[in-house]
Amino acid sequence: MKVAPPELVLSEIAIKDLPLYRSDYDADCPPVARAFKQAIAEVVQFKPALITADGEVTDEGTKQFLQDDMTDLHAFIVRVLTVLPRSA
Repeated sequence: MKVAPPELVLSEIAIKDLPLYRSDYDADCPPVARAFKQAIAEVVQFKPALITADGEVTDEGTKQFLQDDMTDLHAFIVRVLTVLPRSA
C-alpha cells in the first residue's frame, strides 16, 4: 500500500484457504483459521475504487487516515523491537 512509510513492509493476509464457518469450529478452529485470526491487526472498510490497482488511495481523508495509521504502526513496531530480545 502506497500510504505506508517505506520502512514498513506489509504482507497480504490471504483468505482463500479459510473454511466456511461451522459452529463445531467454535471449540477448536482449524489451524488456518487460527493463523488468520492472529494475522489480523485492523480492519479497514473497503469501498469500490477507494484504492486503485497500483495502491493509490483516491479519497484524501482516507489516505491521510491510512498514512497516519501506518506511521503509528511502524513506530509501534520499532518500539516493540527495541525492547524484545532478538533470537539468533
